[in-house]
Amino acid sequence: MLADENGVRFLRDPDAPVVRARVLGFRASGDRHPLGDDRKAAESWRCRVLAAEVARTVRRGGLVRINIRAKDLKRPQRRDAVLAAVDAALELGAVPATYATRAVARAA
Repeated sequence: MLADENGVRFLRDPDAPVVRARVLGFRASGDRHPLGDDRKAAESWRCRVLAAEVARTVRRGGLVRINIRAKDLKRPQRRDAVLAAVDAALELGAVPATYATRAVARAA
């Protein structure tokens, strides 16, 4: 199995379609780094966007991959946002799975 930004591919079955997946996390694109008050506003915005995007993708029946680094979990606001996003996804009917369980389900 191979997971990248575009989806999940099952390598043992070359004819299997790519399962589209959203990769969500706190990685900021671009080189601009906010300063001072903008930093707090940007942090709050990233946290709100993570929760909103996870909920939106789950409501549409999509596969969500939450990409979190260990240093993200050191920040209380980010940690709370991740937990809120996971809780929201579970409330909306998402089923937690690992890549191994997806591969077994695909083989059955």
